[in-house]
Amino acid sequence: MVPSMTYRVALFLWAFYLGDIKHFAFGLNVSLYLGNGKFISQYTRNLPDGTSVGIHSLDDRIGLTYVSGFASVREVTSLRNLVIAKNGFRQSDVVHSDGSKGACSSRTSASCAMLWPLHFRGQGNHLLLPLSPQQREELALCERLSVRAAQLLMVDRDQIEALQVVKYEAGQFFKPHCDWFPPEQHAAGTFDGEQRLFTLLLFASDMPTHAAGGHLHFPHLGLRILPRIGDACFWRNVDEQGEPDSLTLHEGEPPAAGYEKFAVNIWAANRPFDPIKVKGVLKTRAAARAAQQASGAGE
Repeated sequence: MVPSMTYRVALFLWAFYLGDIKHFAFGLNVSLYLGNGKFISQYTRNLPDGTSVGIHSLDDRIGLTYVSGFASVREVTSLRNLVIAKNGFRQSDVVHSDGSKGACSSRTSASCAMLWPLHFRGQGNHLLLPLSPQQREELALCERLSVRAAQLLMVDRDQIEALQVVKYEAGQFFKPHCDWFPPEQHAAGTFDGEQRLFTLLLFASDMPTHAAGGHLHFPHLGLRILPRIGDACFWRNVDEQGEPDSLTLHEGEPPAAGYEKFAVNIWAANRPFDPIKVKGVLKTRAAARAAQQASGAGE
């Protein structure tokens, strides 16, 4: 149940008196939403690219943080439109326990991997490559968001994976899962044994009320977060020893009938990617997919 405005104001004043805005965030069912598009920030952080974001700490155990104003409505809408224009959405894959990739009943959403700036930087000046105007727009937008994510997470921009746009139609979901890779999945999930250090989930659409569904849910933390367009959440996937942290278990809950949800997965690895190795692995995977498709067509 969403607290009444009177309750919200009273809770804020009490939290302000105690100097503890974080507990105020928990009191709002972790939506942090006051109504009329207003949020309460613990503090404001100005990123090097000029973006000013509100930082709300939700759970220190995994560094779970809500970020208001990470991207503009124009940026996320442009990203969505670029995917739609190229008919890019496909059934979302998961990495199975044997390291293979494929569809799974636990994930019914659609997704699209965007152009990876690092891959093009590894080929020299990407402005000289034969790219269409739409590809140039996509690459520039992905570069801007990747750099901003790196600044927010305080990592090298070459640690940011290719952005992945996801779409949930009414009733679609991604059941509880973790974003880190267990050892047996490194071959399929990474390029050179990297681990996902951080996840930053950018909300690319509004879920107007709790009844609309589509929450980001952390079962082990007891937190459910209502998406707001342009805002984001990030968390650390590994513990202080670099080991996968099971507390990061999370799920994308299904939107209710009449709603759909868009988001952008932005993952940061524990070390910079090597553009040469990335190019080689991508070429090998593309050849394997082509061979598999040819084999299936011949049966």
